[in-house]
Amino acid sequence: MAPWALNLRTKLWLACMVAAFIVTHWPPPQRTDEPPLVNDKVLHFIGFTVLGFVTMWHQAGRRNRPLRLRVLWMWFTFLAAYAMIDEITQPLTGRSCELGDWLADLGGAALGMILSSIHSRATTRP
Repeated sequence: MAPWALNLRTKLWLACMVAAFIVTHWPPPQRTDEPPLVNDKVLHFIGFTVLGFVTMWHQAGRRNRPLRLRVLWMWFTFLAAYAMIDEITQPLTGRSCELGDWLADLGGAALGMILSSIHSRATTRP
């Protein structure tokens, strides 16, 4: 399939994946004595909630029927691996690799996928 022929859901999903990678690899701001406004783990959780939702929304649009559990597990494994690679490569740009960040990513991905699956089941005919 030619890149210009991708549907809107696929384009949005790819844009979210690229944006997530850029945001998480942007060099951190210079250290200040002020505490951050939002905890880092909350940002990871929110970001991966969006990725999980958009990933399943993308998949539901391709199938035009409720998603099966096998598909959810496959894409959760994909997002878990992506989150791990994302964390492991962050030190290349001066950021830190933290287990807590990865766990927040997993929790967010799971919530986003669950919410998207509920939405898909409510709006798709069996």
